[in-house]
Order: sequence, then structure tokens, then C-alpha cells
Amino acid sequence: MKIKFLGTSHGRAEVNRYCTSYMFEHNGKNYLIDVGAPVEYLLTNMGLTLDKVTAYFITHMHCDHASELPTLIKNYVHYNKGKTTIYMPDKNAIDPLLNWSQAMGEDKEAVLEHITFKTVNEGVIYNENGITVTAIKNDHLLGLPSFSFMIETDDYKRVLFTGDLATNHRDFPKIAYEKEFDLIVSEFAHFADEPEFNSMKNVKSKQIILAHLGAKHIAKINELKPLFACPYIIASDGLEYTL
Repeated sequence: MKIKFLGTSHGRAEVNRYCTSYMFEHNGKNYLIDVGAPVEYLLTNMGLTLDKVTAYFITHMHCDHASELPTLIKNYVHYNKGKTTIYMPDKNAIDPLLNWSQAMGEDKEAVLEHITFKTVNEGVIYNENGITVTAIKNDHLLGLPSFSFMIETDDYKRVLFTGDLATNHRDFPKIAYEKEFDLIVSEFAHFADEPEFNSMKNVKSKQIILAHLGAKHIAKINELKPLFACPYIIASDGLEYTL
């Protein structure tokens, strides 16, 4: 599995950091988790057209994670002509998104010809092409649907994308303490100061990559280094990681 960090900022873009989006590739198939970054622009610069993206998995509907959905829809209908599936965290977001597309002049039937919308529920949501994606609920949106995703591959790699978590990481996925992971990608804008910080003390992972953070967070994170159970990398836009 190869992972590319398209956007690693938090809440809003910063200098040299777009909003959240990660791409992973396995068995020649490409997938995106969240689309806060200017996905069309970044993929085009990589020489990757949208018809090469098999599916999108959206952790939650905050704009810094989902704002590019209308742009993607427009491009699938008008320019790319490919087909894809978007896994939406909230079924109540699908009709407003279609209405937005209609307000831009897109025909609903044309949209649905190119894009299949599926609602994320807790448990396995995708199991194709040597990839299994399991959704794990978290509390980032305080009552509205929000998810972490565990990715498992047919060559026995396991990765956890935490998505945005609640402050103090009280909802850090318990599975990170129960299963062995090759990599945990943790969104880290909402961590707590020591002594409350403990989410990383006992994780079972070979590597951690910290994303969804701003420049102001980095010094504080490095102060907490002794509380990490394994080595960590602070992600920047364009970082590539191969398992």
C-alpha cells in the first residue's frame, strides 16, 4: 500500500498546507479519504485522472474534510466521464449535495449515472480489490455521524486513519490498543496537554504519522514525544509513505 498526503492542515489552509485529504493505492486501485484539499488540481498535477479513483471515504462533513465534493461531482459529469463511489458519513448530506449540484446546473440523473452514494455505517463498508475498509464511530461532531477508518490489505498490512477526534482524544479508536498496526495516521489538532494526553501511550503500531495540524502544534507535540509508544512523523503536504 502507498499513501500520499494531499492536505495536512487543520480547520483551514495554511502556508504550504491544504486542508485534509489522503490518497492510498493498492493493487493498482486508488482511493481517497476526505476531500478538503483541492483534489482535482492535485491529482491532475500528479497525472492521475478522476476515473482512476475507485472510491472516496468521507470521515465527516466539516468543510475542511468535504468541501471539494461539489467540484468532484461537476468534473465527473462534465469532463471526466468516469464512475466512482462516495461513502458519505451522513445520509442526510446526500440530498443537499445533489441539490447543490442541481443549483450549479447539473442534472441529478447525470450525477447518479457517474457517482454512487453509499452511507457509512459502523463495521465493514468496503471489501473489494484486496482492500477491506472498516468504519469506527467517533465523537468529533457531538451527535452527528463521524468516523475513523481501518484499512486492511490482502498482503496483511493494517492502517488506521483516526479522522478528527474529540478534544482529549477520549474517543481514540480502542482497536489501536487491541490489534497490531503497520501505521496509524492520527489527526492531531485536538490533542490535550500532559498529563491528560495518553492516547498514544499504548498503541500497537510500528509507525505513527501525525496530520491535520498547524505549525503552532508542532513544538507542543515534540514536547510530548516520550508519551508516544512508537516513532512518529509529522506529515506535510506531498509526503509519500509505502508499507
